[in-house]
Amino acid sequence: TPGRRTEALDQAMLDDNVDLKVHMILHWPRCYDNIQWMNCEREERQLPAEIKKAGPAPHLDRDNAWKESWKALEDMYTSKEYPMIASIGVSNFDTHDLTALTQMARVQPHLIQMNVWSLLNNPNLVRLCHQHGIHIQVYNVMNGIWNRRKDHPHAFHHLILVANQLEKTLGVEKDGAGKIGAPQVMLKWLVQQQISVIPRTTNPDHLSSNSAVAISNVPQLTNDQMDITKKALSAMLNGQDLPQDVSVKVTFHAKNEDMFLAWFGHDGDEKVVTMITKGESAVQYTHPAHRFRVYHAYDRDRYHDYTVSGNYGDEDEVHVEL
Repeated sequence: TPGRRTEALDQAMLDDNVDLKVHMILHWPRCYDNIQWMNCEREERQLPAEIKKAGPAPHLDRDNAWKESWKALEDMYTSKEYPMIASIGVSNFDTHDLTALTQMARVQPHLIQMNVWSLLNNPNLVRLCHQHGIHIQVYNVMNGIWNRRKDHPHAFHHLILVANQLEKTLGVEKDGAGKIGAPQVMLKWLVQQQISVIPRTTNPDHLSSNSAVAISNVPQLTNDQMDITKKALSAMLNGQDLPQDVSVKVTFHAKNEDMFLAWFGHDGDEKVVTMITKGESAVQYTHPAHRFRVYHAYDRDRYHDYTVSGNYGDEDEVHVEL
């Protein structure tokens, strides 16, 4: 009921003694018992008594309770009693609920918070937001995508490829200031679409590298880079790695002797890849930091070690003299 919602909102206002503009969000349209961390009856029991007295429990009318909550937000937003409320919005609304809201609202929601999965997999919801001028704010970007990088290496390597291209645009030196990584590519891709992000990190380094100032210094992504990033993020979110990987192209030149080219695996095992005759070359498509050893063809005590210093999309030339 409006009384229950207003009581809760009044308490929220009284708890905030800082002179800030307030953005009020209806966090969920309803309680879902099938969500692991939700327990509708328990949450109702834990509410303060004064809020319970304001009206019936919303989980008893799951389809309509949120509508009364929205009306309470509208009343507070339009009231002179709450000048600190700058905007009102919703979070975790699907297309069905958001459509119902836009049809009944006296004040259209200014903002919707959604999981990054919905952004990439629910085009109808995104289209509805654009039609009604509802700003999109996403969460779960790092947990939802970054933490899956090891399970989807091809997709992650494509993000590194874009990061490397952006560094070259800026003229960033290797291991120098202004380095761009996959997290910055992900955030730039979102911000470039006028989508804001809810940061959740408490790591000071991450707060700095992922800040609005840091992301504003990342060059604009080209159309191709936007497309590559979208495909990579979609693949990682949906548990489907991209079919093709990217690599570093390394060309080994045997200048004055016949040579054998060997590669070291992650476990340190050595594998001979090919023989390079004097004056010839061999091309390897590999990955950053991979290790190679070039042996004299007839004297294994003479060799040269090489660690790939280039990044995805780079081309290195190695001229070997033993």
